Amino acid sequence: LAIFSMGVTLTLTPTLVMASTTQQFMLPQLAKSAKEHNKFRYLSDVTLQASLVSGLLLLAAIVLVGPYLIETILGNKYIDLTAILIWFGIQQTLRIFRAGASVVALSKAYTSNAMLANIPRVLVLPVAWHLAASGVALHTIVWVAIAGEFCSYIVAVFLLSFRLRHRLHRMLSPVISSHLALLFIII
Repeated sequence: LAIFSMGVTLTLTPTLVMASTTQQFMLPQLAKSAKEHNKFRYLSDVTLQASLVSGLLLLAAIVLVGPYLIETILGNKYIDLTAILIWFGIQQTLRIFRAGASVVALSKAYTSNAMLANIPRVLVLPVAWHLAASGVALHTIVWVAIAGEFCSYIVAVFLLSFRLRHRLHRMLSPVISSHLALLFIII
């Protein structure tokens, strides 16, 4: 449990900072341009792309610096965390990816989008709890969390497309590129 808690702490804190920064910077601009269709669409794409880049930067930092920080600051007590830190990073990367869609929806007063996108995360909790109670390896539990986070990301993008009539075809290339980069970092 201590390893899991430390993994969440080390990856969630920068995730919240990055997502909050994107929201604080982009939300006022999006809200101001809400009635100017072309400008809003452009800023929406910028917001979505910024969340993709932020997520990848976070994951790269976790992969490059995380093990060193664990060893230097936390010592041998948490050395086992280095083996699964990347999985925590992937989970938080997907969370940042999703944050962009939530910011765009929020700028148009679709406040329920974020809540609805969290439903898959809630649905995987009983599965994760059961796996933890069964004594499975920690990385398996984190994989379940990754699946929940990925489904939340898909729901957020779908809601953005459906409710805001936001055509995402211009985002296809950045999304594919970011997911390929994600796979590259994993490998």
